[in-house]
Amino acid sequence: MSQPPVPPIVPPSTAAPVPDYGAPLYRSPDVPHVPSLPTWTPPPAARKTNVLAIISLVSAFFFGLAGIVTGHVALGQIKRTRERGRGLAISGIVIGYVNALATVGVIVRVCCTNR
Repeated sequence: MSQPPVPPIVPPSTAAPVPDYGAPLYRSPDVPHVPSLPTWTPPPAARKTNVLAIISLVSAFFFGLAGIVTGHVALGQIKRTRERGRGLAISGIVIGYVNALATVGVIVRVCCTNR
């Protein structure tokens, strides 16, 4: 009786298997796997510009008192709500005061001149 052929004996490999790229090399069995944070985060929402600050700047050119009042109200809102437009409101106030002073100067000059 003949015996079946015996497969050849291959010595075990001494090199450790190479993990795939990105795979952790070591993981402790008692520590749970924590997923990583997402790689992309959306940008923060842009702050909006205060509407009264824009109105203050525009109206200061035509009617100084409106620019002054709306500018001061806009500064209060900007301080409270952290909106953008502080420079616009300040510009509206300054231009409003200049316009108001110019208007008063023209009125005084027209009224006080000798004809």
